[in-house]
Amino acid sequence: MVFTAIALAKSPHPASWHDYESFFWLLVWCTIRHCVEARLVFPGGQLPLYSHDDRTKGLDQVFPYETARVDEAREHGALAKLEFLQNCSIVTPKNPALQVLINSLRYIFKEHYVLLRSMQATQETIIRLLKLVDKPSPFSSTPYSVSTLEQARDYEKEILKQAAVAESLVSQDPISRDELNFAVIRLKQSTAYIDKSAPFPTFDVIVKYFEQALPALKKPPADMETFEPKRERKPKAFKT
Repeated sequence: MVFTAIALAKSPHPASWHDYESFFWLLVWCTIRHCVEARLVFPGGQLPLYSHDDRTKGLDQVFPYETARVDEAREHGALAKLEFLQNCSIVTPKNPALQVLINSLRYIFKEHYVLLRSMQATQETIIRLLKLVDKPSPFSSTPYSVSTLEQARDYEKEILKQAAVAESLVSQDPISRDELNFAVIRLKQSTAYIDKSAPFPTFDVIVKYFEQALPALKKPPADMETFEPKRERKPKAFKT
């Protein structure tokens, strides 16, 4: 659960890019846990990852599964990961290639989820308003099932098409009509500022960034640290 893709908290249907995202989270976890003099940087400050306690705090912030109730763990963890993608970066001064790799992949996944979440919100609004007039959902899947930029664009067109149909059905209800129009405007505004040239997290994209950051993967072990979990010491038995 710790390394699962954010999308799996919304859609039970796995896609190939979910595996690539899982590998990204594994890389983030290893960096926070072991990379020498790493830092988590937020808009309001930073968290140096020097001691065992610092690293535990950093992991709990990005992967808070152990601090949430079991029935809320998946959703709670997904929100924490989204917060990391949107507002956090990792600095590894002793391994600049690794820093470029992680933050480049973070940017790709961030843009990916901005697009998917804006489409999902509009789709949910359409489904809810159609339900008020006893109409079934016109969607057979969710935006989280798309795997390419072309599929995302086609899905966005389908959402706007269904929004026009829904508007005609709820036109007599000004509150529902305004809610739908607001959702469509919000979708268009969100997607207008998305860098749609940013590549989707596909296998060739991940490989390309790893090739660029190959020096980071060849760093000597001295640039990594091992932190063992703290164990309570048992009192020594005295011989009689």
